[in-house]
Formats: sequence, structure tokens, C-alpha cells
Amino acid sequence: SIATLTNLAPLEFERLWNSIRAHAADHWNVGRGRKSKQQPKDVLFMFLVVLKHCGKWDVVANVLRIKTGTFQKMILSFAEVVSPYLYEKYVVSAAGKFTMEALVLGDNTFHNYPSARYAPDVTFQQSNMPTGQTSSSRLQSRGICAS
Repeated sequence: SIATLTNLAPLEFERLWNSIRAHAADHWNVGRGRKSKQQPKDVLFMFLVVLKHCGKWDVVANVLRIKTGTFQKMILSFAEVVSPYLYEKYVVSAAGKFTMEALVLGDNTFHNYPSARYAPDVTFQQSNMPTGQTSSSRLQSRGICAS
């Protein structure tokens, strides 16, 4: 599914595709040289899969049943086309809206890393503390005391 391979829900993927569709149509597979047989929307999907999973090109290329060299060249050329556009659209435009000054004044910074704007690739895990008096619950949660 799209969500497991890219970390995006299908609706998020469609929104991303709709935001770059015109740019991809104008700049992907144009000019001289051999053209890719893949549609831009499919290449966007493969590009996102690479960003999430790619440790080695051949592994992802084999999963998608494309020759490694062809796959690598296609993904890198697609990245050259969409990266500047995505950076301008989502990073530069947000930089003015979410300045560090605004984040600090709004108390929206990370406690341990106050200069960070966002947390990349983070998994949050719920931890349950026993109820009761604070001192006994701390000891219980550390396995020191059994009640």
C-alpha cells in the first residue's frame, strides 16, 4: 500500500501529486535523449519509496522490477526536477511563516533542541505510569518496589 511504502496516506500522496503535477509535466521527460517509460506520478511514488527505504539502489529497484542502473538514473533525474520546486514551495514559503522567533515566542520549540523547527523520522511511544502516590509509583515503575 502507499502508506507502508511511503509513509503517506493515499490522500496525502494525491495532494502532493496535485501540487507538483504541472511542474512535472513541464519539466520531466523533456529535451533530448532517451525518455523514461514511467509516468511522472509513478516516478513520484518510486521517489518517495527511495526516500523512505533506500539503503541500496538494487534492493528497491528489484522490488519495483526495474534494472538498477535505469532506476537510479530515473530517480536522480526526477529528484533534480522536483527538488528545487518542492523546496521553494514547502520550505522557503514556510520559513517566513514559522520563524524561530515566532516559535520561541509561542513556546513551540523542542525542550532538548530549542533551535530545531521539526522532528524528522520520530516515533512517539506512550508510556504508562502506575497511579498512586508519586514516590511509590516511581519506585514501582523502576521495578524497585512491588506492592
